[in-house]
Amino acid sequence: MSTNQKKQFQTLLQQHEQQIYRICYGYSSDATEVADLFQEVVVAIWKSMDRFRGDAAWSTWIYRITVNTCLMYIRKKQKRRKLFVPIPDTMQFKATDNKTIEEKQLVEQQLQLLRQAIQSLKKLDRLIALMLLEGLSYKEIAEVTGISVNYVGVKVNRIKEKLKKLVANNHSK
Repeated sequence: MSTNQKKQFQTLLQQHEQQIYRICYGYSSDATEVADLFQEVVVAIWKSMDRFRGDAAWSTWIYRITVNTCLMYIRKKQKRRKLFVPIPDTMQFKATDNKTIEEKQLVEQQLQLLRQAIQSLKKLDRLIALMLLEGLSYKEIAEVTGISVNYVGVKVNRIKEKLKKLVANNHSK
């Protein structure tokens, strides 16, 4: 790889490091496993950089590599044991700093309920929810997941309804 490609790789990694980690955390709650997954993703990105065609944005391409690497990892892991993929409490959602302690505690409680609700979703729905939280567009989600943009819209509406019900049910307990 040329020096420019190495610099581009470093820049891309710096720009997308947190997103990659969050997706990895969506597939495993074990910090060691997440670090291994992250490393596998980085290697996959490095090996694939020269094959980037520019058909999609770099961010979409990186998401696709991350998801595919995580899915391959899970397939290997499934052969060894039953799959359980919780979303960790360490996932970083930040409350605004200008809130009172009580408001911050309430926000954290609501986020915990949301994390639990997302954790209970099916694998594809959980992936879509995580990508929505990352701010990806329907088109980008469609490119990463391999489903149509219209179907992403349908899935998003169903996921939102399911999450509302799950959060409401958990909140009333």
